[in-house]
Amino acid sequence: SKTASQIQSKVKQHDLFMLTLSNNPALAGETVYVFGHAPIKQTERLINYYLTMGYKNFFVLLPTGGHSYNVGKIIQNMVVKKDASIVRSEY
Repeated sequence: SKTASQIQSKVKQHDLFMLTLSNNPALAGETVYVFGHAPIKQTERLINYYLTMGYKNFFVLLPTGGHSYNVGKIIQNMVVKKDASIVRSEY
């Protein structure tokens, strides 16, 4: 929640979308999605939504750790299958 709240204004300023694994509903907004109860299913649903809407470039920002690397791989596989790109990943 702390990191997500720190970058929230930059997300809005640059007309980006942010998906955060925080389950703090106070962070949610028009372009900020907050979830944490079923993160893999929710991640797949959101990424698929943006892929079907024609988005082609994705930036992945996840905390360091084994679970995050697995989530990053899931996102990467989904994006590549739809001829889109992971522009950058940060852990």
